[in-house]
Amino acid sequence: MTFVEKAIERLNELIEQSAENSEEHTDYVVMKQACGKQLPKKISFGSNKNHEKDRFGGECGACITTLRKHTKYCPNCGQKIDWGDEQ
Repeated sequence: MTFVEKAIERLNELIEQSAENSEEHTDYVVMKQACGKQLPKKISFGSNKNHEKDRFGGECGACITTLRKHTKYCPNCGQKIDWGDEQ
C-alpha cells in the first residue's frame, strides 16, 4: 500500500468519525479528493481513438479532457495520468 493509499484510508476513518455537516468533515473530504488525484488513472481513448493520435494521446480518465502525449497531470482537473503502455 502506498503512502497516498494509507492517507486515503486514514481520511476515510476521520470522515466516518466527524459530524457530517461540520467544517472538519468537509476538510477531510476535500483532503481525500486531493489525495485521490495523486493516484494515477489510466487514459481513455473515447472519441480520440484514431483522431489525431500523433498529437493527442488520449483523454483523462477522471474528466475526459483531451491530453497531449506524455502529460503527467491533467491540466483541467489535476489528476495524475497513467500512460501505461502508451509511453
